[in-house]
Amino acid sequence: FYNCLTDEKAGREARDYFNKRRLSRKTIITYGLGCTPQTKNGLTEHLKNSGYAEKDIIDGGLAVERDGKIVDKFRNRIMFPIIDVRGNVIGFGGRIMNDIKEINGYKIPKYLNSSETAAFDKGRNLFSLNLAKNERAKSIILCEGYMDVISVYQAGVKNIVATLGTAITENQAKLMLRYAEEILICYDMDEAGRKAALRAID
Repeated sequence: FYNCLTDEKAGREARDYFNKRRLSRKTIITYGLGCTPQTKNGLTEHLKNSGYAEKDIIDGGLAVERDGKIVDKFRNRIMFPIIDVRGNVIGFGGRIMNDIKEINGYKIPKYLNSSETAAFDKGRNLFSLNLAKNERAKSIILCEGYMDVISVYQAGVKNIVATLGTAITENQAKLMLRYAEEILICYDMDEAGRKAALRAID
């Protein structure tokens, strides 16, 4: 995904997106950000050529089977590696590069996460906790989205994490409390964000 981002042609739209969000090259590298092109099976073919079986690619949440064919799950998206506290990439989140909501009657989700696998459990991991724990701060800031975390981290506040596209779980709360005494909930200030914050407090 990072190689795709650095490709002159394939990564142009993603680089433009990151430039608009004012992300530095250092931040992009720190988070291992990348992108996927608008191809049906570019990643799948790359992985097969690297020796992976189709079943493993599907089980890993990187491809799906449609009409008897294996196609990439993530297409034309900004890619966010999800890394556990030991530094292992265990899954991915993908965000569309534009705000198109529908193509040929098919609804396009703004964010798409890897399917749960033996390595990836959304309710037991947090985005950027691998970096936040290194700060050894008394508090951890919990916000809603990947880009919220990355923007704040780049601004110098590094004890910040996000859930993985779901409401916070008890396991995630316990995980944060391993590394901090206090959790500061910093969700969006719209109605949905306020409701989510009240649920997260419980």
